[in-house]
Amino acid sequence: MATIPLTQKFHTLAESVNTENRGSASANANRTIFTMADIVATIGPGAGSITGSGTTNAIPMWDAATNITDSIITITATDVIIPQYIVHEGDANTKIGFSGTDTVRIQTAGFDRLVADGDNISLYHDTGVKKFETELRGTITHGQADLNDLNEAPLANDSEGVLGEIRWTAAFVYICTITGADGAANWNRAALTSGW
Repeated sequence: MATIPLTQKFHTLAESVNTENRGSASANANRTIFTMADIVATIGPGAGSITGSGTTNAIPMWDAATNITDSIITITATDVIIPQYIVHEGDANTKIGFSGTDTVRIQTAGFDRLVADGDNISLYHDTGVKKFETELRGTITHGQADLNDLNEAPLANDSEGVLGEIRWTAAFVYICTITGADGAANWNRAALTSGW
């Protein structure tokens, strides 16, 4: 089977041109007749072809200059599926992913920062030490709240507020028990003591 030289030129004809029983070599000098089989031989395996195979719904990737294989990423009609983590380029210990069933995990500097699973949502600080945790319904199960600065006290017990809002001052802790604008909300407070 012949292979078509890279310098060979192909010419096409308009649909109206009659080509029946007219081969290029027989009608014109310096022409060569090639068949479809020659084209297959030219671009087939070993002649610059792409090898490999794919799987339905798997996103392909190049594992060599001329070979395609499946990546670890797959897709459905609505989702992109990864086995575990998406990692920041050049920073392998900063990632977000799914470390188990119903578990989402965010890590920086190699330590957990946020972990949410089927039971709890947890925040971590410093070197992966758990700082704060709540159940999914919001009940605090672990940790403490630290403030960089004290809050501003409500101007009056009916100042604007949102139910459950808490404010810390040097003398009192305030909690809003009724959501409302100025004159419609309600705040209760408890005095703080020191030197016990």
